[in-house]
Order: sequence, then structure tokens, then C-alpha cells
Amino acid sequence: MNSAIRLLLFLSLAATPAAAADWGVDAIPGAGPSLLKNAREDLAKILKAPEKDRGALAKDLVERKGPQLVEVLKRFRNPELRPVVVAMLQSQDWQIAHRGLLMAEAFDDKTLLPDAWKLLGHERARMREKAAIACIKLWDAEVGRKISGGDAALMLGGMIEREKDPHARTCLLGLKAAMAGKLGGVWVNPEFVVTLEDELKVAPVVEGFAKIGETAPGWRREREPQRAERGAESMAAAAKWTSPVLGWTAEEILSTGRLAFSAQARSGSAYHAGVDVAACLDGAGLYAIAEGVVRLIRTGGPEGTAIVVEHSLGRGELVNAVYLHAGDAVFVAAGDKVACGQLLGTVGMSFSTMNGGVTSHLHFALYPGPFDEARLNEEVADLAGIGAWLDPKAWLEARVEESKSPVEIPTQLNPAFEGVERLMEKAEYGRAWGEAMKIVAGKGVDEAMRSSAQRVTEAIRKGAQEVIGRAQRKREAGYPQEAMEILKSWAPEFRGCPPGTDIENTMAVWPRNEAYKKEVTASKEFTAAEMRVKTLQEKGAAKEEIRAVWEGLLKKFGETYVKERIQRKIDLLK
Repeated sequence: MNSAIRLLLFLSLAATPAAAADWGVDAIPGAGPSLLKNAREDLAKILKAPEKDRGALAKDLVERKGPQLVEVLKRFRNPELRPVVVAMLQSQDWQIAHRGLLMAEAFDDKTLLPDAWKLLGHERARMREKAAIACIKLWDAEVGRKISGGDAALMLGGMIEREKDPHARTCLLGLKAAMAGKLGGVWVNPEFVVTLEDELKVAPVVEGFAKIGETAPGWRREREPQRAERGAESMAAAAKWTSPVLGWTAEEILSTGRLAFSAQARSGSAYHAGVDVAACLDGAGLYAIAEGVVRLIRTGGPEGTAIVVEHSLGRGELVNAVYLHAGDAVFVAAGDKVACGQLLGTVGMSFSTMNGGVTSHLHFALYPGPFDEARLNEEVADLAGIGAWLDPKAWLEARVEESKSPVEIPTQLNPAFEGVERLMEKAEYGRAWGEAMKIVAGKGVDEAMRSSAQRVTEAIRKGAQEVIGRAQRKREAGYPQEAMEILKSWAPEFRGCPPGTDIENTMAVWPRNEAYKKEVTASKEFTAAEMRVKTLQEKGAAKEEIRAVWEGLLKKFGETYVKERIQRKIDLLK
């Protein structure tokens, strides 16, 4: 971080309340050791106190100094400091409670599970996400049976039904799988802990992987990389997309000096090949952006824990999503097929052996083509090299927009329609339509209930038309196969109601249409031309020879929607 950025960060911290400022204070390189020093006297006092006195001392510490110490308490590991974890989990300051959950996971103390469980009902989606992840890591069937009289599974089912945030809901579903013993995953590397002179155990502050031998003497990588031989090449095109973290465009901690795509690196000699997000959100979830295959899980380098997931765009076209600086546990294994939004792992703890010794954040990158392990680098040498990568925000957000729910759920529906609303939230629009019709067909139906039914059916009808519209826009952009995939991906959700029939009719009509058939042929030949041009470029062919390939294709398919895609290739040769 250069001096100008650091000065701006200090000024911004000085202008904000203590809790807000200190929440992200460990974004500043060099702050970690001083934070440790400030906390040790209080924690050593608790460590040496009789067990009966630790609870009161811990509560007093969190109340007096919690906001100032929120970014360092998470690093301490003595079992005697369990009362500090409890006090943090009970804090009304959500930032302190968030770090308490991170600390509870590290302690692996199953008796803390009930405290984490209570936070599943927190008003903030960020906290519900973290609480669910903590419960996954701490889950113990015997402790779980004691939660609310043994009704944990039933309670969780209600939470899943009510959860509106898709990422938090994914974590709750992960907890459900963990409770059933069906959640996979691996510990990629045990956390490294050192013992200080005052007997306090701490996950050391590692500022830069090059210094790991000094700050974490004795650390070594203990897990070999996991690689998958096959990827997403045989999968259908991914139709639904989401963001890799909750709050993709709404950072809690600003001015952390994180880099945008293609920004000049701090060294001044390279350019950033991805985008940095989730600054300081240690332990937040990382999610699959679409259906795909896990190609690599690796740890023990400056990129920390790395996860790579390969996705199909159809017609043999692939894109790889790269997650760097993850934590010490991953909930999938190499070779696993993952669903859109599935929980992969978590953001690694700041300045730790697990995240490569940097500020806690996710470096997220996308590159087209098949999986290539050599492309875990965060930077490229020059701007020309950036052309081999995709701008993650621009590229992904366009697909998220295309795949978001097409139905706007009506508000303030009659209470009788609560079940219908739940079905709509789960994108079961065909069933929602049927249930709405059953309600208005019953006895004692008043005008308010008929109005609710009409609003439901109208929303579903508009949603089906939106699906058809999205597909048509994709077709007009020159992607006929992807347009059909949009229809196919949403048709099951609308099946069983008249609007669903409209989607299915469109799916049936297009393949019989001569214009559509020609578009499909053009798109296939476009892909073949790309491969031919790549071969020509590798052989050093002249621009004129490459231009001839595209101009020949344009002459053949200039009357189809694929025309613009071909023309863009020609324009790039100017």
C-alpha cells in the first residue's frame, strides 16, 4: 500500500466512530504486531485468573475494549480464553460477534455451538451467513440434540423457508447437509499457532509470504494440491449465475487499498488480473458463480488457499473462476460437480499462513478457455497480458442480470397466500399458480383474496414473458444455443401453468424455424473459425489471412443475428 493510500485510510479511520474504524484496522500492514501488544496484558490476566473469575473479566474486556481489539482477539487460541469467545458472541456490536464466530471455529469447541446457533436469527444477512458456517464447522449431533429440546432440524427447516438472501440460504442448506452427515470437503492445511512468552497461544501475524519463516517459524505446507483430470467440457452451458461473495458490490470496509481489475499493482511493474473484494471479511463464504467442476484446491503459497472452478458456456467454450486467499477449510473436493451458489469455502484470516500473509480479502479472477494451473498468478506483466483475462465484474454481472429471477413477487398479499409466496421465493412458479387457483376456487373467498390471486398470476405471466424476452435478446445478440438454454433452464419452474406453456411452445417453434437453424449453423461455424484463427496466429499468419476467414464467414451469414459477432472480430483487426 503506497503512502498516499495509507494516509487516506488513516484520515478516514479518524473521521469515523471507533467500532467502524477498528473493524478494518488490520487492513494496514504493520498494525498487527501493535494490536497484539495492546491485547496481551488483558488476555494474560484472564489466562492466569481462576476459572470462576474468567467470565467476568472477559465480559469487562469485551465491553471496554472490544471495538479497539476486535481485529486481534480473533487470533488467540488458549482454551482458557473461551469466556472471551462467549462474551464476543453475546455482544450487541455485530462486528465483534462476527469475529467471535471466527474465533469459535478456530477453538473447535463444540460447546460453543448453541451460542453460534442463536446468531442464525440475526437481522444481518452477513451474520446469518457467518453463523451458519460456524455451525457447520462446530456441528455435533449430541450438542445439537440439546438445542431447543432436540428440534434443531425442524427449526433449521423454518429458517431455510424464511431466508431471503440466496447466499445465507445456501449456508443454511450446507448446515442441513452437515447435520445429515452429507457435507463434503477437506481441511487444506491446519492453522499454525505459536506460543508467546506469557503462554498465550496465537495465530501469528504473517505480513507477506516471503517473511513466513521469521513470523511463523516451523510452518510448512502439509497438504498436497488436489487436481481434477476432467472439467466442465461435457456439461451443458451454465444457465444461472451468481456472485462469489455476499455483498459483491457493497463492501463493509472501504479504502482498504484493494485493487480493481487491470489496475497497476503496487510494485508499479505489473497489472492486476482480477478484482479484490470482501476486504477484511475474514471467514465470509465463497460461492460457486455457476454450475461447474472443481479443478484445483491448493495451499501453501503467496496466494494462500486457492480454489479453481471450471464452467461451461456451451459449444465447448469454457471459463475458469479463480478464488485466491481462501481459508483453512474447503467444503468441496477436486472433481466435485457444484451447483450455482454452492458454498465452496471461506475468506482466509488476515495476515495468516492460510491466506498467504496478506489483508483478508478474496482475489477473484476469470479467464476463458480450459483449466490452466499456471494461471493462479494475481498479476500480469503488461496491459497486453490483461487481454487474456476477463473483467470479473462486467462479465459476471451481465450474466447474473440475465439469470436473476424473472418474477417480481407481489407484496402485501392476503395471509392465505403465505404458502404461495414461499413457492414463488423458491422459483416454483407453476406450483404457485396452481395453489393460487385452489385458494380462489374455495368457499368464502373475498375480494381481497381474488385481488391477491390476480396479482400472483399476473406476476408469473410477466415473468414467463421476461424469460422469453431474455432468450430473444440473447438470440438477437448472435447466441442461438445460449438463448435456447435460457428457455430450457426456466421451463421447469413454470411447468404446469399457462405461462409455462408459452415458454415450452417457444422452445418447440424455434428449432423448426429456418432462420433459427441458420443461426445455429452460423454460431457453430463461428466457433470453428475461432479455432482456425488461433492456429493461424500461432503460425504467425498475416492479418490479411485472418481477416479473410472472418470476411468469408460474414459473407455466408451476414443475414443472421450472428453478423454482429463476426463484425466485431473484423473490427479488432483494424
